[in-house]
Amino acid sequence: MEGRLDYRPTTRIGWELLEFSRSSLANLEENASRVVAAQTAGLIALWVALYTYEEAVPKGFGWAAWSMLLVSIAWLGRLVTPRRLARFWERCRIEGRLVELKAASYDEAEERELIQNLGETLSAQIGTLRRGTHVSIVLGLGALALAAAGYVVDKAFYAP
Repeated sequence: MEGRLDYRPTTRIGWELLEFSRSSLANLEENASRVVAAQTAGLIALWVALYTYEEAVPKGFGWAAWSMLLVSIAWLGRLVTPRRLARFWERCRIEGRLVELKAASYDEAEERELIQNLGETLSAQIGTLRRGTHVSIVLGLGALALAAAGYVVDKAFYAP
């Protein structure tokens, strides 16, 4: 980004903070995608294990865990779908805005406003992804607890 505009010292820090926010957001997106992938693998494993339960109570725990895991995946998955992310990043494109800013008579106030608007947009998306990941992980851990309870109940009370 540095070579695109002749930065003034007052806006250089703003651009650097925007770059830091952008890379933090990209990292959060990657991590959220990994969480969804791991939970999907757990969903498949639990689906296979559901058919090993013969009694109603452990099977009920298993199905409750499977349902909770499905909700967890849907909760976070909706935030990291490629279409949604592409739309978000398209809204954040700044190349055209920088060219306009450079072509017009240079106005530092407009540049600061651009930095502020982009910063607010990135910050809101970071908050959304953090909350979504947090909720998804909590739901996933709840599903794990239910699955473990089903296993314990099955082995403790229904062992042959």
